[in-house]
Amino acid sequence: MDTIPPLTVILPAYNEYLRIEATLREYHSFLSNCTHWRYRTKIVVVDDGSTDGTSDKVQAVLATLNQKIVPVDCISLDRNKGKGKAVAQGIQYVADHNAATANPEEIILVADADASANISCLDDMYKTLCSMVVTTKRVHHVDYNWSVPALVAGRRTYRHEGSTTTTSNRAILRWGFQTAVRLLCGDLGVSDTQCGFKLMTLSGGLQLYSDLHLNGWSHDVEVLYRAKHRGIPVIDCNVLWEDKEGSKLVTSLGGTVGASLKMLLDVSQLRTLYELGIWK
Repeated sequence: MDTIPPLTVILPAYNEYLRIEATLREYHSFLSNCTHWRYRTKIVVVDDGSTDGTSDKVQAVLATLNQKIVPVDCISLDRNKGKGKAVAQGIQYVADHNAATANPEEIILVADADASANISCLDDMYKTLCSMVVTTKRVHHVDYNWSVPALVAGRRTYRHEGSTTTTSNRAILRWGFQTAVRLLCGDLGVSDTQCGFKLMTLSGGLQLYSDLHLNGWSHDVEVLYRAKHRGIPVIDCNVLWEDKEGSKLVTSLGGTVGASLKMLLDVSQLRTLYELGIWK
């Protein structure tokens, strides 16, 4: 894996004081101990206007980590703007840094702040991304063009299916939402639009996340809808997933119904306004 370009892991976080430390330590440890990622990776936490001291917790944790191997930055938004906006800010932060260092070759991993995704799945996603940007293959050498837009989307898989009420509510929400997406937007090239674990080239991230109209739970659909209509290649890849306690999405059946209706309205609006040319 000697062709690996620099990697930035973006962790959007809103009121994650209780969970961000464990995520940072788990991800930092994995990246620091992999010879092919260490010294080539940075973690950027985007505090999405948290009110619980999330950024203070991040600062306290990073003071205990070896930042010579894997540095950690934290940027804070002035108010809560939604996960989509937080990811976009993180990607722009990376782009601005690259402009200063004249290094356009960078890849971006977006992950959830609760570490629901097993970070070891990054390696398989990277191999998939490599297959999307290959330019030439020779006997002992392969060339890649890391400046082209490309996206690998996670597809959640589980070691054990849970039976708790919260897990059941999540399953209902996922099934209902995915059905609505297929009906309204057609085939977006992936089976799991809402997986929060995505790997992309920097150019792909800039094209897909800049100036999103949907910045809440439904922003992933807009990202994939843009990719479809702009001809940006998307491939999905299995990601080992564990639903963590403390989800902000659904904790009750009533919350599931409300969230489903909100997301359905978002997707309906997305399709209609893009088709009418009101959204560009």
